[in-house]
Amino acid sequence: MRLSKRNVTAWRGRATAALFSLLCASALPALAQQIDTAPPNIVDQTFVTQAMNAGFQEIEQAQAQLQKTSNPNVRLYAQTMIRDYTKTNEEIAAAAQQSGLQYPQSASADQPVVAQPDETYMHDEVAAQEQTIGLFEGEKSNGSREMAAVAGKIAPILDEHLAMAQQFLHAGRVSPEPSPSPR
Repeated sequence: MRLSKRNVTAWRGRATAALFSLLCASALPALAQQIDTAPPNIVDQTFVTQAMNAGFQEIEQAQAQLQKTSNPNVRLYAQTMIRDYTKTNEEIAAAAQQSGLQYPQSASADQPVVAQPDETYMHDEVAAQEQTIGLFEGEKSNGSREMAAVAGKIAPILDEHLAMAQQFLHAGRVSPEPSPSPR
């Protein structure tokens, strides 16, 4: 049986396609394994660690302030910090776990946290909230879609914290934040 040039070309094309399909089918499990074991996004990992550590520090400082202050406005602010940062840390931890990222389990007790005079505490809170907002803005811009969404959801709460601290410095009082904490 003699094959025409056209039949040979068609046969080579089918053979090449079959070989390509076979190679792809055998390579897919290896490729999937590489994707599953790929290192986590360093931007996300850095964000998770820094954001949760900042949250733990906020909680510890607010707890120390509650022990010392009798100012109802500082107490309201400190209680808000404890409530909100507890919830945001839980939310960040859940997203980190889903993304395969490591996250701190608790605050690192490098030094004991000491209550500050109310005015100093609130002044330091303005700087701390501005720094934390910058961290979350960076994640919204540079992080993975999943972690950027978490940062975007929490960012408005941080803005409220900053507004409360600034209100105290300007007016000597704070108003409860109008919107709810993250769920």
